[in-house]
Amino acid sequence: MERDMDLIRNILLKIEESSKPTGWISITIDGYADSEISYHIKLLAQAGLIEAFNGSDSAGFDWKAKSLT
Repeated sequence: MERDMDLIRNILLKIEESSKPTGWISITIDGYADSEISYHIKLLAQAGLIEAFNGSDSAGFDWKAKSLT
């Protein structure tokens, strides 16, 4: 999957505007599949920009964001 800098920016903005002080944030963005969003959340977590959880299993790829670091 190719890195999409517009999607990364949108994910960061969604995390920033989230009203949840704790817990995992469910992010949906029009025009993007859940797997694309999960992959980019993984990239952001690996870069140390966000806290995230890897909930992936044999059924699919699932990363959830928690907060900005």
